[in-house]
Amino acid sequence: MPILAPLTAHVTAPDANLALVLKVLPALVVLLVAAAICGRLAQLVMQPRVLGEMVAGVLLGPTLFGWLFPEAQAALFPPEVRPVLYVLSTIGLTLYMFLVGAGIDHTAQTPGELRKAGVLAASGIVPSLLLGAGAGLLLYDLLSRPDVPPLQFALFVGARCR
Repeated sequence: MPILAPLTAHVTAPDANLALVLKVLPALVVLLVAAAICGRLAQLVMQPRVLGEMVAGVLLGPTLFGWLFPEAQAALFPPEVRPVLYVLSTIGLTLYMFLVGAGIDHTAQTPGELRKAGVLAASGIVPSLLLGAGAGLLLYDLLSRPDVPPLQFALFVGARCR
């Protein structure tokens, strides 16, 4: 009988990893079901599925679900689960972007395509960077510390606005 005592002590000891998995899995199931439903609804109204999936994330966050049912949201997404979901979402986004990139036809070389891509990329970055930097210059005296130069503060705010 003394040989079995260490074995039973090991079995009855709580496993922190198992406890975390048992908290993460219900949150994942709810997220995946909500994403599938909202993705399908988005397709029904002629929108990309990914748009509906993003809406599902907003609906399950503090904006709606947390506002209407704060106890349920706290129980479904406790603080120890959030970092795990963040890592999983980052991995998922990375894989999604990889698949989007892999699906692009890289052999198509119509004239002016590179220029169009460059203009499109710049138009998504430059205006917000400039507007944010302008706001940073205007708000420098109000928000910045004295040891930070105005240009550095403006560029920081511009980069954060982008």
